[in-house]
Amino acid sequence: MHQGDAVITLKNRQEIRYPVGYLPMGMRQLERILNTFSTDRQLRAKFSGPEAVSTALTVLEPTEEERSGGSWTWYSSGTTAKNLQ
Repeated sequence: MHQGDAVITLKNRQEIRYPVGYLPMGMRQLERILNTFSTDRQLRAKFSGPEAVSTALTVLEPTEEERSGGSWTWYSSGTTAKNLQ
């Protein structure tokens, strides 16, 4: 994060900046997506095909710790804040 932008540094040290306000997710979710897909070739292959959305949603599902801590702000369509408690 720098001045309200998510800053992503690529291998060649080039930086991509994107205003966080335009992202439909929080920084924790963005970090999880980037960490997962930057290190796993098989998942990256799924991310570029017809399974892209379901793969991304699976990666974004909160852990049990995140759910019980109350800090998670995003839920899949089958989950609501009510049925977590």
